[in-house]
Amino acid sequence: MKLVKYLVVIEKFLSDTLIKTKLKGFVLGLSGGIDSALVAAIASKAAPGKLQCLILPCDSHKDDAKDAILVADKFNIPYQIVDLTESYKLLLQEI
Repeated sequence: MKLVKYLVVIEKFLSDTLIKTKLKGFVLGLSGGIDSALVAAIASKAAPGKLQCLILPCDSHKDDAKDAILVADKFNIPYQIVDLTESYKLLLQEI
């Protein structure tokens, strides 16, 4: 039961933060892992319609992006996919 209390506190914090900062919403990197999936679920509940997810594969397993899309679809969160693999490779060449 304590977990539910913590989730409510986190949701309120996120909602209050938008009000205090007068920002329009949140942008979240959604990897498809459990951590970002949980944050996406909480943020979508705290600020309905004010969350945009970015799925940023970077030389990663294709199932990760598929999992991220499943999470975004489940919680009706708009998302964009930006593949960072080539940018990462160019950065490695530069350094």
